Amino acid sequence: MDCRFFMTLCSLPFSILILFVVRGRLDTLRDPQIMLFLSYLLIATFVLALYISLDGQMDFVTALTQSFFNVSSILSTTGYASTDYTAWGGFAIVMVFFLTFMGGCSGSTAGGIKAYRFLILFNMLSTGMKKLIYPNAVYSIRYGRLGVDSETQRAVSMFFSAFILLWAFGSLAMAAFGYDLTTAISAVLTALSNVGPGLGDIIGPAGNFSTFADPELYLLSILMLLGRLEILTVAVILMPMYWRG
Repeated sequence: MDCRFFMTLCSLPFSILILFVVRGRLDTLRDPQIMLFLSYLLIATFVLALYISLDGQMDFVTALTQSFFNVSSILSTTGYASTDYTAWGGFAIVMVFFLTFMGGCSGSTAGGIKAYRFLILFNMLSTGMKKLIYPNAVYSIRYGRLGVDSETQRAVSMFFSAFILLWAFGSLAMAAFGYDLTTAISAVLTALSNVGPGLGDIIGPAGNFSTFADPELYLLSILMLLGRLEILTVAVILMPMYWRG
């Protein structure tokens, strides 16, 4: 079967896929994060293919095939590239940059921030805006039909903050090593998200990380481990308080 199918499949929560196989009912796949993931996968694929075809680089069917493969590879953090998609133009580069943050679903093989966190963050933002208008009203943060408790909200906020801080400080470190803006920010981002290719002439889909010196490789290796093992989990393990407890 087409590898694009498996890249997409492995971006979905394994527990829900197992439940679907056992029950054999499509309603088991109606998890909010699955709906969000498939939405931004299909929208990004279509918009990117439309842009490429209108730009005259290839016909729409070929553009759709290339776009779907590379978008699904980025979101599933598989690390493949069928072509140098940075040659598609500025719009494609910016889209790839933002897709590198996103990742797949929780409980999948994909890295990135993951769809369920974006859902909870959006609901927290929406509720916060409502509270500004009606400060005395009571609103609940929901994930589908389920309420999201304060501990989960705190964990999501902490993860997102830690991700952005690591990206910022890591990018500054790469810039201090002498790399340009695109290479510095995309190298750290792709390491944290475990995507694989970055952006720019050095680490883009047509390049690799072989020209980086040892300090840069150690930094990116640590960031890859943090991104794969979940940032907060590693941070807690490294805290002296954890070992004294």
